[in-house]
Amino acid sequence: MATFSHTLINGIIKHRILIIISVVLLFAFFLFGISKVYVDNDPIKSVPETLKEKIALNNLQKTFPTPYILIFIAEFKRGTLIEKADSMALWAKEFEQILVDSAKGITGTVHIRKIKTPVKGGFMGLKSEYVIPKKRDVSEEVIRKRITENSDFTKTLVSKDETVFGMLLHVNPDLNRPRIVQQVIDIVERLDEHDSVSVYLTGATATSYLLGRYMSRDFGILLPLCLLVASILLLFIFKRVLYVCASLIIIAIAIVYTFGIMGIVGVPFSVVTSVIPIILFPVGVANAIHMLKTYAHYRWHDKLPFIESFTKTYDELLRPIFLTSVTTFIGFGSFVFSQISWTRHFGVFTGIGVMISLFLTVLLLPIFVYYGPPPKKLRLELGKSRGFSDTFIAKYRRILFESHFSRYFLVILLITCVIGAFRVSFESNPISLFSKKSTIRKSDDLIAKYFGGTRFFYILLTHRSKNLVEPELWKDVDAIVNYVKKNEHIGDVSSLVPLLNKTSRLLSEKDISKAGVSLLVKSKGLFGKSFKKLVNSQVTPDRKTVKLSVTCKNIPGFKYTKLASDVRQHIQEEYPDWDVQVAGPALLIDSMITLLIKTQISSIAIAFLSVFFILSLLFRSIKVGFFTTIPMVLSTTCVYALMGIFNVPINTVTVVVVNTCIGIGIDYSIHFTAGYMYIKDNYNSPLEALLQAVKIKGSVIMFNTYVVGAGFFVLFFSSFPPIRDFGLFIFLSMFISSTFALIFLPLLFNKFSLSSHKSQSP
Repeated sequence: MATFSHTLINGIIKHRILIIISVVLLFAFFLFGISKVYVDNDPIKSVPETLKEKIALNNLQKTFPTPYILIFIAEFKRGTLIEKADSMALWAKEFEQILVDSAKGITGTVHIRKIKTPVKGGFMGLKSEYVIPKKRDVSEEVIRKRITENSDFTKTLVSKDETVFGMLLHVNPDLNRPRIVQQVIDIVERLDEHDSVSVYLTGATATSYLLGRYMSRDFGILLPLCLLVASILLLFIFKRVLYVCASLIIIAIAIVYTFGIMGIVGVPFSVVTSVIPIILFPVGVANAIHMLKTYAHYRWHDKLPFIESFTKTYDELLRPIFLTSVTTFIGFGSFVFSQISWTRHFGVFTGIGVMISLFLTVLLLPIFVYYGPPPKKLRLELGKSRGFSDTFIAKYRRILFESHFSRYFLVILLITCVIGAFRVSFESNPISLFSKKSTIRKSDDLIAKYFGGTRFFYILLTHRSKNLVEPELWKDVDAIVNYVKKNEHIGDVSSLVPLLNKTSRLLSEKDISKAGVSLLVKSKGLFGKSFKKLVNSQVTPDRKTVKLSVTCKNIPGFKYTKLASDVRQHIQEEYPDWDVQVAGPALLIDSMITLLIKTQISSIAIAFLSVFFILSLLFRSIKVGFFTTIPMVLSTTCVYALMGIFNVPINTVTVVVVNTCIGIGIDYSIHFTAGYMYIKDNYNSPLEALLQAVKIKGSVIMFNTYVVGAGFFVLFFSSFPPIRDFGLFIFLSMFISSTFALIFLPLLFNKFSLSSHKSQSP
């Protein structure tokens, strides 16, 4: 009676032309789908719209629309104050000349030479004057004094030691932003060639663009590198170009299918999903290694014909490779419940890619091999055995079963896990995605050092019964600003209060006078266009709400949400007539950390339980399912602890390390367990069967580890530190998982021997 495997192989070979045509047509369809994939690296968009902090930020942007801004930073090594200010003005003109489709790309700039301050004179008794006069007959000492006197307006544009200058570039929202940013970067890179100055570009708009730029470069380098490494290793193992090409072509088709689906359903290409192909290559190739190695043994060693060789291969391996693919799918797919879209998309589509890879491998691999010559002896065939040598097995038996090695090893492992677990940290700031040598990180450091910090949130104050045209209301605002400034974690607070104070003093020689408020706030622009624009950016047109911009110091691990909550509570208690809203990027980033923690906990729990359930079901034994998951649990915990010990934070990229370890690391346990269950009834004792399983499966597991590990290790050459960390720790986790499978499973199966159940064999 024909088995399922025999029927399947016969059907595949009989209908091979139809299968090939179908695969090619689907390939063309999904290739079209890839054309619909778009890049979106805005981390703010990865946060759910229902999140409280996201809703607050959206409401803030509706009240005070935030323009697209680039921040230009210049660090001067020499030159006078006037020379530096002139350089900023000259560069500003160059930026303002950027054109996209005959329209201005940069609609305006803000720098030290554009700052105006109120002075006495003019029709209303006041006029505006540049802090740095355009006339050249003013001495540098006078200019320095004017900058100091007007520090409330200039402190974000020039540092106290006059070495670092800042400039804001307003990006035209109606044009192609990437083209604008690229032209700005071209200018910045040219300016950076001067020996007298180092220039940098930062801001959310620049961050999003540079993420895409570096991601494209990574994709163009790492994918071919992964392909090269996999090809070399496969060629070393198989010694057949056909086998190498077959394995890689199948994975390439699976990648096209996967990204085609992403394009069709409208999922963006992000820095996180960009590593999916790097994962699918080694993971998909692992199935081909097991299948081709086993097929070659039956075909070369046992001299069986093609159909029978593949039938025996599928009899032996269909269940374990299905199990490994399903558990890998679960490991990644457990992110389906993540509230961060980057992580959710990565998990879902990596899992889909794994299952597509499995289906294509089972379907197409026999067809590729059918058209090729019989296999040669593989390097995996050591002597007449199918794996490790007898000498190795003898040493393995002595160390593992006849010494106290396992006890000491387990104690050291548990101590390491406990120490590392308490050192794990979380980081969701998008700046951490960049290298410390990148312009983004350097500019971030300079802003933090000279301008108070780069963590921001905003306070919106609305009086319940009066409009902001009464001086006493602005006195409340002034008191609130002073309270916030006193907090040791606050670098600065920007508001309309300094301008109101100075205007009021010039008009009536006292702070926040009725005349000053009337001229600036009530008149709605009577005192010059530049001040009208400033006032409208701080106070709503109906004069009901005022905005305070809070700059926080850069403190790793600090809870800015707690700081904002304390400020809100103080205002509500001390100023009960005011409604308070607090929102901003710093608070949203804090909430992302909370989501990362929830994502990590829930996805690990789902993955562990799902894998245990699937293994117990398909092996038809709770005991076998439980034992098979133990090495996965230990290796996952060990990798998690090592991330803490080596101070690698959990972020939007590295959060998937543990799940990848679960999804891929369990493969080694499954293949060993399946091999043991397949042969155990042919031996007199569990120990003999276990040693034979190690002998047969051990070499395949280790070579699988080398290929998969090497495939992930290419990520170590990424432009992004988190992706480098991801690649390195997945590389380590592969060796840890395979080692633990070959240590703990034999110990468990030997200690708690299984009764013979033929039905459990794959």
